[in-house]
Amino acid sequence: MRIIGNRIVISLVVIFLMTYFWEFWIKPQTSPIYTEAVAQYRNRNYDRSLQLLHSAYRIDPNDASTLTLMGWDYLKKGDAQAAEGYFERAHKLAPQVTDLLLGYAYTEIALKKYERAASLLNTLKQRGVDSADSHVAWATLYREVGRTREAAQEFKLALAMDSHNDVAVKNLQ
Repeated sequence: MRIIGNRIVISLVVIFLMTYFWEFWIKPQTSPIYTEAVAQYRNRNYDRSLQLLHSAYRIDPNDASTLTLMGWDYLKKGDAQAAEGYFERAHKLAPQVTDLLLGYAYTEIALKKYERAASLLNTLKQRGVDSADSHVAWATLYREVGRTREAAQEFKLALAMDSHNDVAVKNLQ
């Protein structure tokens, strides 16, 4: 009986050690891949960023940051349909992330799902988010639905917060 007990203890220790080494030493990490994808995104190299993000996605398909950046990449490439799925999934995993909500709202505006976009932007407003980016998003929504006066007000608010906001400057000219 003592031999069986020792085998069980030894097996559990081996399993624990193997799990430890897998998680902290062997398993591929997404952080360096994600960091490079962000750099590519900032350089407007959306295709390369997406290649890197798809690699990170294969390692960790439930990383909200990866999904969010994939959504932004697709949105910047003009593929709002593809972006929507990534933003939607990321939103289920991390509904509190501001950047995610903004991207998701822009995607819904591009897809003419205005009520959903307004709901997402209202969520930001209820959380106290008051940034140039949120005002530009509201302005974009208002412009799309024909409420040009409100759009101009929102663009002006965005410019008051960030005088170098290219989107607001362009839309007010």
